[in-house]
Amino acid sequence: MRRDSTALLSLRGTLGFISYGSVYSCRVGMDLDTRNDIVFLGVGPGLAIQLGPIRTHARGSLGIGYFVTTSGLSGGDDWTGQSYANTYNFDDLVFQKGLGGCSEPRLSNGRPPGCLVIGTDYHHSGMASSLSCINR
Repeated sequence: MRRDSTALLSLRGTLGFISYGSVYSCRVGMDLDTRNDIVFLGVGPGLAIQLGPIRTHARGSLGIGYFVTTSGLSGGDDWTGQSYANTYNFDDLVFQKGLGGCSEPRLSNGRPPGCLVIGTDYHHSGMASSLSCINR
């Protein structure tokens, strides 16, 4: 699809991945690796304004976030560099919303023009259930 460089309104999609923490434990002859990840998908409107050589964008999105915690064993003499006994400990699907914006200063006037994109995004997910430690 051809991009219309003069469009003020657009429909934008967001797809992303965040790994927000890992825990490594080596209490036995192998390492227990636990990973926490989020995959998110959203869609929403975008607004663009051309200010001389700088194009500025603002966007919002609504979508879903998938939280997952996995664990596996690795290391040890026979398992160096390999993972063994991987399990999904927990996963949850939640509502997610996001806001973002960027500026694109034009660097060249070629076809298409060269731009540097400088931006930021904020994602907020609904409350996800998670693993909890139970003392027995």
